[in-house]
Amino acid sequence: MIDWQKQIFDKYQRKNKILFDKQNLLIMQLQQRLNSYDRKCVTFWALSLANEAADFLSAKYPQELQFIKTVQICEMWAKGKCKMPQAKVEILACHHLAKSLPICDDCLAHALAQACSVPHTVKHAIGYPIYELSSLIYRYQWEEAMVMVEERASDYHRLLEKSEQLKNTIEWAQFITKKN
Repeated sequence: MIDWQKQIFDKYQRKNKILFDKQNLLIMQLQQRLNSYDRKCVTFWALSLANEAADFLSAKYPQELQFIKTVQICEMWAKGKCKMPQAKVEILACHHLAKSLPICDDCLAHALAQACSVPHTVKHAIGYPIYELSSLIYRYQWEEAMVMVEERASDYHRLLEKSEQLKNTIEWAQFITKKN
C-alpha cells in the first residue's frame, strides 16, 4: 500500500469522515502545484471544479437548487458583480445542506463550498480535493476508489494547466487581480 493510501485507510478504519488532510502526500503534491499558480488561475480552477460538483449533485438531487445557486453567486462575486456577504450566505447554506446528505454526497457538497470560497482566499482551494477525494472513497469499493482517486488527482493537475490558459477569458473583480 502506498503511503498516502495507508494514511487514508487508517482514517477510514477510525471512522473519520474526512479521509484526506494537508499532511497526506497526495494532497501535499497538489498544494505545491497550486502554490505555483496565481490567484486568477487557482480561482478559475476552483470554480470549474465547483461547477462539476454542482452538476453532479443537481443531477442526483434535481429538486435542490442550492448547489447551482451557490456556484452562480460565487462566480458573480469573483467577477465583482456581487459582494462577499451575499456569497458567504450561499456558501454557508451549501455547507448546511451537506449535513443532510449521505456521506459521499455530504463530502462533495462540502468540496463545492470550499471551491466557492476560493475568491476570498486561495487557501480554500486545497479543501476541494480533500473533500472530493474523501467522497470517492465512500462512493466506490476500496480498490476501485484507489484508481478513481489517482485518476482524479491527475485531473486536478490537467485542469490547472487548462485554467492557466483560460484564466484571462474572465473579467475578474479587482480584488482578484490586484497585486498584494
